[in-house]
Amino acid sequence: MRRQFTGWPEQAMDVLWQLQGEPTKATRERHRADRERPMIALLNEVADTDPRYEDFSVRHYRADSWWWQNQSAVIRLGRKI
Repeated sequence: MRRQFTGWPEQAMDVLWQLQGEPTKATRERHRADRERPMIALLNEVADTDPRYEDFSVRHYRADSWWWQNQSAVIRLGRKI
């Protein structure tokens, strides 16, 4: 088991401060990896618990800032469901 997820780091709040309001596309892209990393670690740990959950993606990177300020993920359990 990887055991990567230790919770959201304190720096996560700094990322949210940078993404508040209407951040530019450059700002959103600059913080994308920092925003994704904790969620990916959590999803990897879930997949380590049960291999059925290893097909996942972190989603919602639209132009509207709401999607950048609210994170979600999808775990695909089967095709065409």
